Amino acid sequence: MVVNHDSTPSRKALPASTLAQNPRRYSRIKVETGLPIKDEVEAYTVAVALRSALAEQLGIDARELGCATQRVRNRDGTSGRSIFLYDTASGGAGYVATASQQLVDLLRAARRNLECPRQCDSACHGCLLSFDTQYRADQMDRHRAACVLSESALMRLDVPDQVKRFGAGAKLELRGLRNALRQELSRPGVKRLRIYLDGRLDRWNIADWSVAPDLFRWRTDDVEVELLIPEEARDGLDPAVANLLANLVEVSGATLFVRGSLPSTEALAVEIEGSAGSVRWVVIDEDGRAPGADWGCGTESGICIKAVSSEPRSDSHGSLELSASDLRRTPEASVGEVRIGSDLNGSARGFGVRFWDLVKGQAPRLGRQLEVGGPISEIRYIDRYVRHPFTVRLFIELVTALTPSGGKGTRLAVRSASYDVDHAWAHRIHHPWPQASDRDRVGDELARLRGFEPSFETIAPRHLPHARELEIVWASGRSVVLRLDHGLGYWEGSTAFDFSASHARQARTLNRTRLDVKARHPTHPTIVYVTAVRGAG
Repeated sequence: MVVNHDSTPSRKALPASTLAQNPRRYSRIKVETGLPIKDEVEAYTVAVALRSALAEQLGIDARELGCATQRVRNRDGTSGRSIFLYDTASGGAGYVATASQQLVDLLRAARRNLECPRQCDSACHGCLLSFDTQYRADQMDRHRAACVLSESALMRLDVPDQVKRFGAGAKLELRGLRNALRQELSRPGVKRLRIYLDGRLDRWNIADWSVAPDLFRWRTDDVEVELLIPEEARDGLDPAVANLLANLVEVSGATLFVRGSLPSTEALAVEIEGSAGSVRWVVIDEDGRAPGADWGCGTESGICIKAVSSEPRSDSHGSLELSASDLRRTPEASVGEVRIGSDLNGSARGFGVRFWDLVKGQAPRLGRQLEVGGPISEIRYIDRYVRHPFTVRLFIELVTALTPSGGKGTRLAVRSASYDVDHAWAHRIHHPWPQASDRDRVGDELARLRGFEPSFETIAPRHLPHARELEIVWASGRSVVLRLDHGLGYWEGSTAFDFSASHARQARTLNRTRLDVKARHPTHPTIVYVTAVRGAG
């Protein structure tokens, strides 16, 4: 379900919970089967019953709340319908704000609302019809909705055994862990946020960790932010992941610790300490404790447990403080580094020229090869995170500056990962394309406008390295690899962008758009690692 504080249903609304105990898949799941609710009648009838249940619980007229459903696509490619509740008052009255914390009770009350005292066939004024819903009577059937909220299905929402061992006050976290943290950290008296990064190291993906952008804001709100990593992560992380984590620590101002071992049964993910005690969250699935796209829920059980204590927990755990430099790794075969802060700020059109001028100045051997190496036959770029028109534009400026006479005769191969995003709101150049295939087709069209022979290709993330690598191959057979610490995501820019236009039109717009580029964190430079030029010549 999505609970919205605005007056209209929106995909931007605050995720509240799910019928399947998975905060990433909202109420598009049938509790009984675990499959998406695809039927509009079932979904809308449950929505109406939920609205009535919340209104009854708050003691307000049901017309103070609205409900809707929307067809959505899940991360696995299946489709279903999401349910939305929202305040009808302009600006929102805040009625739905507490719904997420009592969703299980509301679902049970919604099930009771499907029991009609008149024993009607589908819906009537004795159960579901009201002043506003009577006009959609043909879209409601309480019997079909009752199959979704059956007694056996609701039993699955009872507190599982994993929760009970954390004490009488423990309960399922139904808000989604990121949203729960945002709400808890907005309370007065919060002193410290401690995040225990765990799980398999090969599942760590800092660039896709939803909480990463929040750390800086929480730190500036005078909350001490601590990141605790297991001993094996100190030397066992992929160098590119380790460097991204080091970057995050530097930019956010968080403190990094290597912690001692936790009890295998604890599965602790987050702890907040305040003047009134502590709040802990436990994530059962180990993938849900790895910083990445599945953090906070995982890929299996999706169970997140909240436990409140009047006493703060001990923070010892044998922790050893590390600096970002302790974690940072120089990639193998690197012979030089180019550090970039605000040096490339300016017009997007000149971004590539400014980039290569800086590289030539700080890596003179590569500079000589760029000057006298002759024609470039191929440019290859591997980056999991090419998702936005802005990133593609910067990349094209980068490679265009390598071929001053135009890209004619130069092959351009770009490999990036598939992804899943909520794209209903996309309207700016820094927003992601709805599908990776859109990125590939627009990228190809734009590169052709610059004269290249392009091939933008989508690859499953597990088949791509974490490092962002740019390889230049000259017709002479010589080549060089540059590893971009942050990729092109280090820079930002914004202007309107029409994602509904044809791919060719998007490419033309992207090619001529004027916008400024600036570093996101100029006081914390990004690093380009340069390898030696290989091959005879």
